[in-house]
Amino acid sequence: MSAGHHGAGTPEGDDPFGYLYRPENGASGAAPAPPSGYDRVRPVGERGYGGGRGGYGYPPQQNGYAGHQAPGQPSPHYAAPETTGYGAPPPGPPGGGHGRGDSRRNGLLIGAIAVVTAVVLGVGAAIVFSGDDKDAGDDLAGVGTPQSVGAGDEGDEEPEPEPEPEDEDEDDEEEEEEPVELPEADLGTLQLSNGAGLAGDIPNARSGDGSYIAGLNRVGATITWTFDFRGEAGSYDLWVGYSVPNGDQKMSFAINSTSQIRDDLHLRDFVKQGAWEKNWTRTYNYIDLKEGENTIYIGCDNGDSCDAVIDRILVTERGHKPDW
Repeated sequence: MSAGHHGAGTPEGDDPFGYLYRPENGASGAAPAPPSGYDRVRPVGERGYGGGRGGYGYPPQQNGYAGHQAPGQPSPHYAAPETTGYGAPPPGPPGGGHGRGDSRRNGLLIGAIAVVTAVVLGVGAAIVFSGDDKDAGDDLAGVGTPQSVGAGDEGDEEPEPEPEPEDEDEDDEEEEEEPVELPEADLGTLQLSNGAGLAGDIPNARSGDGSYIAGLNRVGATITWTFDFRGEAGSYDLWVGYSVPNGDQKMSFAINSTSQIRDDLHLRDFVKQGAWEKNWTRTYNYIDLKEGENTIYIGCDNGDSCDAVIDRILVTERGHKPDW
């Protein structure tokens, strides 16, 4: 009897898997021998699991086995492949139900958490230190010499210096410039010729020292006033103070030219008191001044009537009367 063969006398009724190798359609004949080796199908309870015992708590089979192994033959107590090392799952690690896969997953999870934590800490530190740098830059503003950025260097552009606030007082002074003092003739510095000269016998003259110009009642007598004008060029008034006791008088007048007479200087008797000391009055002519040197000419030319004395000569703005 060969290993794993129970003999031909085993009844088919005792084999619940006999239908696997019965003839089809009820054909007669001897049933094929059951497969041998690892592929053989055995009745329930026939397979043994070590120690000569029946499977699943059944007693050892009494079907011809001697209970011992014959020399050179395999053990009659056949063990199924699942009870051996063939195809069985590898044993788990000691200590419980987590294997190497769980350890690897735990390691990856811990590494990911560490990376995220490092990124969060780095971003927070950058925000904190960037704010500190800004505050420090504000505190150190204006301290030291700023470093220039050379060609090819990268860096922020150096901020332009803030314009200094304009001094409002200086602007006011520029806008409110003091008016240029218009010239007034100093009788002692005038150029007098052909009998004209200073005198002081007639009272009430309005010059600073009470003097006046007399001797104008002869042909050829002249008064020449040259002055340096610092104001703006344009039209002004020339005022002449005088006294005439014997009616209206007239003299020749010119500005910046002695060869051409532009106008007459009319010396009218507005007061009509008949006396030198009581007839002091004034008159004016329009003149155009230029910046720099200007020359005014007053003379007794042919055809003029020059019986008059003059105590003041000055320039004013157009339409402004002197206070005398």
